[in-house]
Amino acid sequence: MRIRDWLRYAAARLAQRGRDSPHLTAECILAHALRARRIDIILHPDERVSSETQKELARFLALRLEGLPLAYITGEKEFYGIPLQVTVDTLIPRPDTECLVEQVIADHKGKNPLFADLGTGSGAIGIALAANIEGATGLLIDKSERALACAKRNILRSNLTERLICLAGTFAELPIKERSLDIVVANPPYIAIGEYVMDEVVRFEPHTALFAENEGLAAIYQVIDQAARLLKSGGALYIEHGATQGEKVRAYMAQKFFSVKTKKDLAGRERMSYCLFRWVHEWIACLSAKIMTAKKKRKKSLQFNVLSSIYASVRWRSSIGRAADL
Repeated sequence: MRIRDWLRYAAARLAQRGRDSPHLTAECILAHALRARRIDIILHPDERVSSETQKELARFLALRLEGLPLAYITGEKEFYGIPLQVTVDTLIPRPDTECLVEQVIADHKGKNPLFADLGTGSGAIGIALAANIEGATGLLIDKSERALACAKRNILRSNLTERLICLAGTFAELPIKERSLDIVVANPPYIAIGEYVMDEVVRFEPHTALFAENEGLAAIYQVIDQAARLLKSGGALYIEHGATQGEKVRAYMAQKFFSVKTKKDLAGRERMSYCLFRWVHEWIACLSAKIMTAKKKRKKSLQFNVLSSIYASVRWRSSIGRAADL
């Protein structure tokens, strides 16, 4: 069988099953089986495919017909121009996440920041940042040891072992010192439990990287809380979220951060929000908590009146600073 014949046959089978981009998928499967580039296949359509390769192709094609994502078949996905290894233990990087990377690079190029990529998976975001911000160093965090193993392999193949470290941790418990980071980035699980998801996504990609409680906001809120603890004054948080979650994410961010903004993805949907941290906002939050406690106890003491006056003054000054940032 020649290359052109197998491509015609495979594309027809894929189209019949309703798989996306059948001809392109067939080319990628064949290139993977032949350990060749797609361009080589396109330029040599009359080359013959050996019987051994045909057996391998039959197995790959059957997997794709059953719905296994192409990236899991080839074991690779490009993200921000960087080829990355992916496994069934990691979420497949999406082009929409590149808008988050672009914003971080634009804001921090030339600043030698220390960042943490929370829920790193394959390491896509952290590796893209380190590769494009000279001098940046990062901590890549995930609770899955298998995901971290994949991230480590991608760090090695990207020649970034001197600047990136993988650590085990969860959104609730992170092995990072307080006030030590310049940037926190995250693409946490944000799909609500029970929300519709494409069949091949829900069947094959890791659910812990997809779904979260509290209408998909639980992990997002954990990341925001952790960022408020870990960032230095002047540090920044960048977080991906669902297209309908922007308003709630901004509102939660505004409790601890300022200059809260949202950026749209390639399809024009609200996809990521980012903000800045200042120590004064944390102090305001503490004052507010103390005042609320005093109110509940109905202790209109001198201390309460002083705290209220300080709080009102600092909130006013903070609002002026926030308006200037906008």
